[in-house]
Amino acid sequence: MHYARLERSAGAAERIIREMALDEDPELLIALERRLRADYQALVRPTFSYDFHVLKLRDSVLEAWETEKVRERTDTLLEMARRAVERKLEHDQMRRVTRVNLAVTIVAILSFVQCVDSALNLWSRFFE
Repeated sequence: MHYARLERSAGAAERIIREMALDEDPELLIALERRLRADYQALVRPTFSYDFHVLKLRDSVLEAWETEKVRERTDTLLEMARRAVERKLEHDQMRRVTRVNLAVTIVAILSFVQCVDSALNLWSRFFE
């Protein structure tokens, strides 16, 4: 049951990652990652015994089901989506920085013009 849930979650995550623009919704990426990690943990941790043979049997079943490949596939897809989100956030940050720098430059130019005007007024008062 847990394996089927993990497989469905992985398939759904793969479809969402491939079809949607995740860089627009980082919360969706976080929710997908949490769900996949929870499903994987539910699969690998239901053993109620610390008996070596039971643990070995569990590991053999997980290996036969290739759960590691499912987890690696979802981790790879999530990493790709995470990078897309990070690139989008970085791009947005650079745009904000550019706008702030432009505003500061404009204020500095206006202040410089005002200082030059004030200096010329002082000059004209004292030397006329």
